[in-house]
Formats: sequence, structure tokens, C-alpha cells
Amino acid sequence: MHLRTVFFSMATLLVSVAAPASAQSAAALVGKWNIEYERGRRMEDGVVTPVMGTGTLTIAMKGDSAEATLQAGPRPDGTPSPAATFRGAIDAAKVVFVQKSTVMLNMNGEQQSREVTVTWTLQANGDALSGSLLRVIADAPMAAEPTPVKGTRAK
Repeated sequence: MHLRTVFFSMATLLVSVAAPASAQSAAALVGKWNIEYERGRRMEDGVVTPVMGTGTLTIAMKGDSAEATLQAGPRPDGTPSPAATFRGAIDAAKVVFVQKSTVMLNMNGEQQSREVTVTWTLQANGDALSGSLLRVIADAPMAAEPTPVKGTRAK
């Protein structure tokens, strides 16, 4: 099947991953962050175009793991995005959040629902947040590659 147009965006979100580790390592990440990230992709005639997004990511410590709540900005069509909450495993320099969700693909005008796993790897340096996002879509026609996440601490 020739894929002429493919577009996906985040939809219903459900997440949970936790692992024991030191709470100290994630302390720098605790707080509210204004972030920029690749929210989805558009593929048309084999050309992939990132769909960038912004949002507010709030990170808190919950026992021996971290919890994040993402309030994404409006979708490209202007409709509001639901908030998503997910947990993360902490190591010495970063927190890794794994998020499970469903995306909608538009393949040649046909809407299809697919499961997606998004892995957020984040670290803080003062008031700057950096990291990556790896999105793996089940049976996707696009290869999964990490994309950058950046942000600044909300004042």
C-alpha cells in the first residue's frame, strides 16, 4: 500500500513506570516547566515534517519515583489537549518517563488507531530542561528516532 498522507497526534493517554532509586537525583527536575517538543509527524509523499508543540510539564516526587503531568498546548486544529500524568524511573542524572497512548493515523484519507509508547528522557541544569522523546508506534510506516525536548522553568 502506498502511503500518501500520514498524520498522527497524541490522543488518550495512560502511563505508569516506576523503579526504585535516589530521590535526590530528580530534585533538580521538580517543578513546572514550559516545554517545546515534537508532538507528532506528518508524512506526505514520503516527506516527513515534524509537528512541533508546546506545553507545561509539572514534575513532582512520589516516593522513590517521579510523576509528571503534561498539559499540552492546543492541537494544530485548535482543539484542546487532555492532560496526561505518568510516572518515571530515576537514575543519577535523569528521569525516564514511559507513556502509553493511542494515536490516530490518517493513511490516504482512512483513519486508523494505533498504540504508541513514548519514552521521555529528561534532565535539568538550573532553570533549563533538556532531553529527548522517543515515540514508537505499533506497525508504523516511519522508523522511530529520538527527538529533542527543551524547556525552561516556569516562574
